[in-house]
Amino acid sequence: MDQKIKRWTRRAGLVAAMLLAGSAAASEGPRYTYGELGYARIDFDNFNEDADVFGANGSLAVSDQIYLIAAYSDGNIDASGFDIDLKQAEAGVGLHFPLNSKVDFTADAAYVWAEVDADGFTDMFALTGNVSVGDNATAYGIGLRMYFEVK
Repeated sequence: MDQKIKRWTRRAGLVAAMLLAGSAAASEGPRYTYGELGYARIDFDNFNEDADVFGANGSLAVSDQIYLIAAYSDGNIDASGFDIDLKQAEAGVGLHFPLNSKVDFTADAAYVWAEVDADGFTDMFALTGNVSVGDNATAYGIGLRMYFEVK
């Protein structure tokens, strides 16, 4: 749990820095063309396991109210002799509607692909093997996007 808080704190700091850097160039409200790269290193407390996750996501405004979204993440968990690889990709479209000059209502839908591979899996007969699971889904989201300036 402590690692999740640290990861979100880092993300919040990155978002704040991006907002400060972009505030001089933008004054008309929230923007919908951006890109992000991220990395998270997670060391689980009281265990000898760790995880590394890389990710990229972005958005591209294609009209006044429509934007495209895409994301990809690739991670690895080393846990008690298991080597677990996690991959996820998504692509979708979103709409935004201004509520005022600084706040937009957003709604988006995306196609999501996820895969989990586990090496070093041992079954009840002590046979070592590999487990691979993949799935596809649709994700929906609604929210608010706000623009603010620090003066």
